[in-house]
Amino acid sequence: MPVIDDLPPLRDVIATHELAAKKSLGQNFLLDLNLTAKIARLAGDLSGADVLEIGPGPGGLTRGVLAEGARRVLAIEKDPRCMPALAEIAAAYPGRLQSINGRLALPAQWRTDPKIEMDLPPEAFSPPPKVNSAVVHLAALPAPRYPADPGTLNMVVAAAFNQRRKMLRSALKSVSPDIEAHLIAAGIKPPARAEQVGLEAFCALARAVDAD
Repeated sequence: MPVIDDLPPLRDVIATHELAAKKSLGQNFLLDLNLTAKIARLAGDLSGADVLEIGPGPGGLTRGVLAEGARRVLAIEKDPRCMPALAEIAAAYPGRLQSINGRLALPAQWRTDPKIEMDLPPEAFSPPPKVNSAVVHLAALPAPRYPADPGTLNMVVAAAFNQRRKMLRSALKSVSPDIEAHLIAAGIKPPARAEQVGLEAFCALARAVDAD
């Protein structure tokens, strides 16, 4: 396993901070720094690049991205247990890593062109998940795929998927008192659920809400 920085191996980081992977958070950690460095290189030349990382966990990929020369990494992590480990990485790379604890509900396919770059087998993670994983490269589009206000779209999508078991006419009541009419205007059946609606329709719904 290559030495990419002066920080401890990931297994030691996980043990020190008691970061046992939580099934409730869907956590599976990549421990092989050789693999995380390879994933970072798939993004191309990172020299001087700003990188957004979702779900860094103990920071294996974060370290690979920083070691490859990224100017700055903004890491968004839901699990507060991971923040001390990420703080250690930030100290090793002064001024280049910022960690935020929170949730990001932004439809990546709205602003990027996603492409699967490599597959990862379950045994690459600890603990091994029951499914195969993939590294997805997101190439930024020159403009959003469909017209919509970013704030309205994020609000609509977040509200829909926060209550994904509910029909949209119920899940989106907080968005607008006339949500059923907006759904119909966007070509969405009010009894539909979030996972049954595509991005283009969500964008149409965001425009309908803004037109109210």
